[in-house]
Amino acid sequence: TSSWDERREAARGVSETSVLAKELPAHQLVYGELQVEALATILDAAGVNEGDNFCDVGSGDGMTVIAASLLLGDALEVSGGLEIVPGLTERALHHLRMLEAAKGERQLPSMRFLTADIFNPSVEASSLLSTSTIATCFATTWSHGNGRKHRELPELSQALAKRMQPGAKVVVIDGRVLESDGWYWEG
Repeated sequence: TSSWDERREAARGVSETSVLAKELPAHQLVYGELQVEALATILDAAGVNEGDNFCDVGSGDGMTVIAASLLLGDALEVSGGLEIVPGLTERALHHLRMLEAAKGERQLPSMRFLTADIFNPSVEASSLLSTSTIATCFATTWSHGNGRKHRELPELSQALAKRMQPGAKVVVIDGRVLESDGWYWEG
């Protein structure tokens, strides 16, 4: 077993513990994660520009945010993650501390991780979303009971449209936000 697999299984365990403790409904804790190679391809296709701010919605234990920062550190101003499970946010902050201790002289964008509910975000989480110019979202969490065509995610679409600035890019893995909320679809 690789350390990647061990870390991922530990993150899934934190999610399962939250379900067992009845902190959150089970359908909100489907743990999905991108490999670094897939993230690099996605960010390249999305077209990250100098000065962009990145946000991963449902950031888990922070690996997508950290990977984006390492891949695009010279272009990104801020890289952040929003996660509903406090234990996963704690793991993300731990990983961030480990990275900061090991990075040496390398300059990376400012990174932050927040425990937040995308549908009822704190002021700080709303600020992260409103300043983000590019976001990713592994949509399996929001697809519970989704019988809609084309894997549309209306609640997520509306929440993002309400909080993100016009022109922001949102890459949804395994789902779609809606054109009626001001998004357009490519792919």
